[in-house]
Amino acid sequence: FKLVRLIRAGQVVKMFDAIEEYLRIPTIIIRLSRLFMALVLMVHSTACTFWLVKTLTCTPDEIRDFQQLHGFDRSDLHLMDKYLLAG
Repeated sequence: FKLVRLIRAGQVVKMFDAIEEYLRIPTIIIRLSRLFMALVLMVHSTACTFWLVKTLTCTPDEIRDFQQLHGFDRSDLHLMDKYLLAG
């Protein structure tokens, strides 16, 4: 299953390389966009890990208190609300 993801990721990289070559995007723009995407991926991974640790180590009451402390006091939080709270 993970091998399929790696193969797809390789295809996406090849596709972006072809687009960059076709559009003749300056090298600095490519490097900055890759840096930005790497930072977004790191922040996303950190937020997901934080929320995972929070849900695995806290009781439901502690999680509810945490949500109320940060202004998310509804019991029907959507995934995006949890994502924003973890970030």
